[in-house]
Amino acid sequence: MLYGMKHWAEDRYDPGPYRELAPAYAVHRAIQLLIDRGLLRLDAHSAVFEPGCNRGRNLQILRDRYGCAVLGMDCSPGAVREASVPVRQDNVLTSAWLAELPPKSFDVVLTRWHLVHLPPSAAKIAYVEQLKRLGKAVVLFEPSIGALRVEVTPAYTLAYEDWVWTYGFRLVEDIPPMNGDTRCFLFPMRPE
Repeated sequence: MLYGMKHWAEDRYDPGPYRELAPAYAVHRAIQLLIDRGLLRLDAHSAVFEPGCNRGRNLQILRDRYGCAVLGMDCSPGAVREASVPVRQDNVLTSAWLAELPPKSFDVVLTRWHLVHLPPSAAKIAYVEQLKRLGKAVVLFEPSIGALRVEVTPAYTLAYEDWVWTYGFRLVEDIPPMNGDTRCFLFPMRPE
């Protein structure tokens, strides 16, 4: 059994000795709810990409649970070295590699508290558009302005409406908030 999977059907997960993985289990639970509602497809034939993945905890759980191919990207050499899944070291805002990938290279592009660390700029807007180009579906887990309590600075976040109106994402209302007020946003507005 992987890290207490038996608890995932319940309303809460007690990670026990795997407490540092608790946020990744919350992501998995939200992904499973998206699948259950027909908003997302993920299986052994899927490919998942997570930029800003740190050590790839979300990807590790998704790979182990669904058997999908996973790839992460992070700018931290230490995180890349410690990753238990394939993680490419690169800067997301300046990556030539991302621009070279063909459209819809991944079934799912996923971020969790990643975009909050990128300052508002034309580069950030272009980067989000790049993610939308690369994924058949893009799932963001981002906090709202009012909910942000980050000890690491700087942090830049948007109101929920900005993800909808500026970037074309849909707030998935029936996915419960994670870690306080982190919400789930999905692109495209409807599954392909």
